[in-house]
Amino acid sequence: MNLINARIQEICEKSIFYMSSNYKPLTNEGKIEVKIFTSLLSLFQIQTRVFGANYNSLTDKIYQNLIREILPYKPDLSENEIGHFINNRFEAYSGEIRMIFEGLGYNMLANTFYYFYENPLSDTTPSVPDIFQITIFTKAIIEMSDNAYNQIEELEV
Repeated sequence: MNLINARIQEICEKSIFYMSSNYKPLTNEGKIEVKIFTSLLSLFQIQTRVFGANYNSLTDKIYQNLIREILPYKPDLSENEIGHFINNRFEAYSGEIRMIFEGLGYNMLANTFYYFYENPLSDTTPSVPDIFQITIFTKAIIEMSDNAYNQIEELEV
């Protein structure tokens, strides 16, 4: 599981680079949001190939990595509270990840845009984004997600 975890971390870094290069630069907090998003995407994709204790071990490692990344930006929170924050963020991102892979229809990825670029690592509710910016962002996040998904698919488990 350590090798898979390391590869997921590499994919997270590639996703950060992709968004910063193909949309616009991310703040340090925004980079962590991309790691949360890509980690969740990775867990969704890999759960059909890694089972039971191995999947739980991988999930624990990913959470530990994210908690370590978030702690300097939320020093007033305990590790358990940061774990709860990550769970909440996973809930916010999961619907939008499904939209990416199951079809967007007329939906824009407003939550993801808000947390990546407007107010990363916040507990606030997303505001209504600039429709022009969200359209450009949506194209970039779909491409980044496809790239990450394909890399995860190629992992030997």
